[in-house]
Amino acid sequence: MPHAVIDSLFTGEQHLSPELRTKLRILRSIDCSLKTVSVQEICEKCGISRATFYYHFKSKNEIPLWYSKLIQEFTLSEVGRTLSWEDGLQKHFELLYKERDFYVSTINMTGQEFSKENMRGYRRDCITETLTRYRGASLTEEFAFYIEAYIDIEIERTQHWFASGMATRYICNSVPRPLYSALSLDHPTR
Repeated sequence: MPHAVIDSLFTGEQHLSPELRTKLRILRSIDCSLKTVSVQEICEKCGISRATFYYHFKSKNEIPLWYSKLIQEFTLSEVGRTLSWEDGLQKHFELLYKERDFYVSTINMTGQEFSKENMRGYRRDCITETLTRYRGASLTEEFAFYIEAYIDIEIERTQHWFASGMATRYICNSVPRPLYSALSLDHPTR
């Protein structure tokens, strides 16, 4: 079942792997800015050794990117494959909202520009793959433009809206119409 991890995050984590539970425990132990908390403090708060921390993460700055990619794998990455825009965005923001305090505290962290660029590439590749492989469309200059425009909205604007409790419909209504249609589950694939 492709959404088992996400379903577990919504309903309870007893079915998650020990590795995933540990990573979530690390994330949830951070209750202040990543700029100000040390790895040692994180380890003390969640009751793990530094070796365990570094087994799971190369640095504390990797944590928000890891969680973002985890939930995107089962939400945003499935838009146009198994989920509609509305369902994918709704599930994505519900999971982000579960960790809202963590994300709000990391919005202005050191290394964020690297994370944004990393996430841009990840999202570009995913949307392009969905468009070409799953939806049978060609990656034209026009679609490349729409993808970049959407990624700008998703990464830049969402951060500000999220901090103030934004609505999923704002993002749905901001997707360029040709891209929205091409990844719509109602739109026939070639």
